[in-house]
Amino acid sequence: MIKVKALREFYDRENNLKLRKKDEEFEVSEKRAEKLTGLGYVKMAEKATEKAQEKKG
Repeated sequence: MIKVKALREFYDRENNLKLRKKDEEFEVSEKRAEKLTGLGYVKMAEKATEKAQEKKG
């Protein structure tokens, strides 16, 4: 999971049309994060610690 931050308000189609407000942070899958980033709705806030731990271990 990756934490993303909304750049503007939008209705999240994959989450029961929940209204995501500007600057709201939430977690999505890596694939979904790439899709939303490409559409200009979000920017990556941070990657989950699981990926960092996998690289170290």
